[in-house]
Amino acid sequence: QRSSSHTLRVRMMDRVLQELQGLRGNVDVAAIRAILLRRLGSSTLDKQTTMSLFNTMLSAPPRQESESAVVLRRLQPLLPGMDADLLSSAVSACSKCCEWALAVQFLGQVSADRVESNVVTYTRALSACAKSNAWTHALELVCAMGRSHVEKDTFTYNTAVNACGKGGEWAYALGLLGDMAMGRVKMDAITYIAAISACEKASAWAKAWGLFIDMAASIVEMNTIIYRTSIAACGKGGEWAKAVGLVIDMAASHVVLDAMTCSAAVSACGKCGEWAQALRLLIEMTTNNVEMNTSMCNAALSACGKGGEWAQAWLLLGHMVVSHVETDTITYSAVV
Repeated sequence: QRSSSHTLRVRMMDRVLQELQGLRGNVDVAAIRAILLRRLGSSTLDKQTTMSLFNTMLSAPPRQESESAVVLRRLQPLLPGMDADLLSSAVSACSKCCEWALAVQFLGQVSADRVESNVVTYTRALSACAKSNAWTHALELVCAMGRSHVEKDTFTYNTAVNACGKGGEWAYALGLLGDMAMGRVKMDAITYIAAISACEKASAWAKAWGLFIDMAASIVEMNTIIYRTSIAACGKGGEWAKAVGLVIDMAASHVVLDAMTCSAAVSACGKCGEWAQALRLLIEMTTNNVEMNTSMCNAALSACGKGGEWAQAWLLLGHMVVSHVETDTITYSAVV
């Protein structure tokens, strides 16, 4: 029976090799192929070989992540028993390849084998879930950390909040913030950005606004991304005045005003047909040396159209042409 199992594993490795040879890749795939060839006669991969495989996948360029994911899935049955080091490398490889299910499976396997998992390993698994919008599994991992008495830190919570945010699950994101407060885990700018983003995606502008107010009252330093995310949330809720107010507050607080933030504010005005405010923001941008782009100009043109200000729209279009701002089909649709 052991001979049969050995033969099965060798055949499985052979199939992996055949698949590798069919992949189009550079250094990483070639390195993995070489490692496997050296181990072809073994029934399992040893720890050193396995670590080399994982490290090779981790160093692969982004364009080869899908290839590395194929290798990772095919290699799983050939892996040796997991220890803490192998688990950390395996979950890291899963995170890079967005293989959240495999990361969760590895953690479940070592839990059954009573291999100790640490906060870094869990956070990397959470990262894999966040990249794949698997927010329910991210929450399950947070619960598993509690059951395993693994202490959760700021980075762990931020990753879990980000996973909920990508799924538009603002209520769960805010619940995690509540857990942080109860556990006296420090919240940073990334925490608030992830939570506000979750509210923005779900069009829960009032919740996003509340978070912004809480953050402003805290010791966390405000930055451009926080303002931008909050402005986008206000825009989705039709709260153009609050969006404009945040732009004014940025200037007063000496927070850098960039093109993306201005675009979000102009878009908020545009959705409500507030053409005068949209144009005023464009003028203010030029005084702050912020370069106009197609997106923000289109939003202002849309605002002019909704307000019936066709003359203003044509003047803005002419300014775009003179200023060499790229125009597109949305630009011309807004003035027709």
